[in-house]
Amino acid sequence: TNKKAFSSGFTYGLGFGLMFYAYALLFWYGAKLVRDRTNTFEDMVTAMIAAIVGSDAFFTAGVYAPDMKNGIEAGKRLFKIYK
Repeated sequence: TNKKAFSSGFTYGLGFGLMFYAYALLFWYGAKLVRDRTNTFEDMVTAMIAAIVGSDAFFTAGVYAPDMKNGIEAGKRLFKIYK
């Protein structure tokens, strides 16, 4: 299962790399819009926070997606115990 660990680690690292690249791109473009007076600094910060929080939630969901089946099965077993 070294292959699985490598694949998981590589995907995790690639995901974070792409996420931070997107943050840098957003920051650069937002600064350009503020410089050109197309947007305000407050609007840029609001948009960046929304993008960061949204991408973090999406990325986190993607990381845990393979374990979703195990979680659903564990939940079913818990409900059987409580019945």
